[in-house]
Amino acid sequence: MRIYSVLAILEKPSSDFQDHNLSDKERFVSLLEQFESPLLNYVGRLMGSLNSEAEDFVQDTFLKFHKKIKIDGWESIDSPSNWLFRVAHNLVMDAGRKKTVEKKFKEFKVKNTPTADDLEKEFNQLDILVREEAGKKALEALQQLPEEEKRVLLLKIIQGFTLKEISEITGEKIGKIAYRINKGLEKMYSILKKSGIV
Repeated sequence: MRIYSVLAILEKPSSDFQDHNLSDKERFVSLLEQFESPLLNYVGRLMGSLNSEAEDFVQDTFLKFHKKIKIDGWESIDSPSNWLFRVAHNLVMDAGRKKTVEKKFKEFKVKNTPTADDLEKEFNQLDILVREEAGKKALEALQQLPEEEKRVLLLKIIQGFTLKEISEITGEKIGKIAYRINKGLEKMYSILKKSGIV
């Protein structure tokens, strides 16, 4: 995909982007440059591989962003990063629903849910693993997790979003996200322990 293909689409004679002034175009290009790689990284990991479909999702995300700012203006988006990740996330999830019926989750009562501080400590420990030689093994372990757990851990560990931001991106409650993160971390720890990393 890359930046140039999005710009080429927007600069076609039929595109409304030509009506924008230069500063709007520069802002848009700046956003493309800033978020293209992180979005592509997130979508690729969410899908399990970086392929042309992942690039298509990111391209569609930027096209939706352009349409949104054209119709509602730049002021309509408080946090471009949250908006872009939420839309990319939703595009991938919608595509996943079309391919397979998503399992329904039973409601649960949050008991002994770890505090945000507890989770942060665990994230820091895993973050160290990811950044060191064991990083590859940790990412392989992450890919083995169920989609729901992998999704929130990618947003937290790889992208660095807070629980609140993850909630805004996924549309799920913070308690459910914390539960999935905790379960995902436990499973990752078990996988890494079996491979002798921890």
